[in-house]
Amino acid sequence: MFERSDLFASTNIEKKRLEKIDKIVERIKSRAPGNQQVFVRTIPVRTTKVQGSTPAAAAGVRVTTSGPFSDSSGQDLYFDVVRTEKLIPLYINGWAEPAILFKARFVEPAFVLANALPVEITRKYVIVPDSLWINARVFDPAADAAYFCGLRVKGGTLTLDNDPEILNGQLTVSALTTVHVELQLEQNTSFASDPTSPYGVDARQAEYKLPESFQFNFKGSTKQILEVQSSSWSVYDHKAAFNYNGDQNTLFLPFFSRLFIPVECDSVGCE
Repeated sequence: MFERSDLFASTNIEKKRLEKIDKIVERIKSRAPGNQQVFVRTIPVRTTKVQGSTPAAAAGVRVTTSGPFSDSSGQDLYFDVVRTEKLIPLYINGWAEPAILFKARFVEPAFVLANALPVEITRKYVIVPDSLWINARVFDPAADAAYFCGLRVKGGTLTLDNDPEILNGQLTVSALTTVHVELQLEQNTSFASDPTSPYGVDARQAEYKLPESFQFNFKGSTKQILEVQSSSWSVYDHKAAFNYNGDQNTLFLPFFSRLFIPVECDSVGCE
């Protein structure tokens, strides 16, 4: 009930106390890594759809969580630490946002991009871990270009059928260039849980095997998914496998902040 109270507003705090707080913040900032951000939430579940949980800026990213810690009113606080890193944005000429962002290995990167890693001008990029982001418009032209789909990757390749160029400090391909992407995906197998808790037993016992590889092409506003390796689950003792059979009707739903790729299930129902 006190979340919106002005008791702790800076205008209601003594000047000397504010100066002391500022000194503490500056001392901590000088020792803090420059590639980290911290987000605070008040509920244990990470979701962008509940107030007090994950903000849009932290959606879909890999985090290290500390907490819960109780504040002076007894409210639980969770701190999500996000490691940020520069990636290589690849633009399609005419797009305001990158089509894809990735990290690659080079022998001698010769071109420095604006607020990004240096690159080589080549038709083949060797992708290295550990994250890759794809603009939602690549899979759904109706999606807002501000949305991106994040994937954990072990490695892969990004191949072009025409030479890219540097335009206005950005690595850019024409709308007629085909971009072929092959990815080896990494599955997250580490989840914080209490094995002695009577709550969440079914969730702890559930098993998921996500696709290990993903291949697709895109050219301008068109795309073709070539392969999504099979996946499976065991949930409530129900076992099922999921296979991709070439359906290109992908859909991005902003309410869920999720991209949907149709797959076929080998099980009719769940009992």
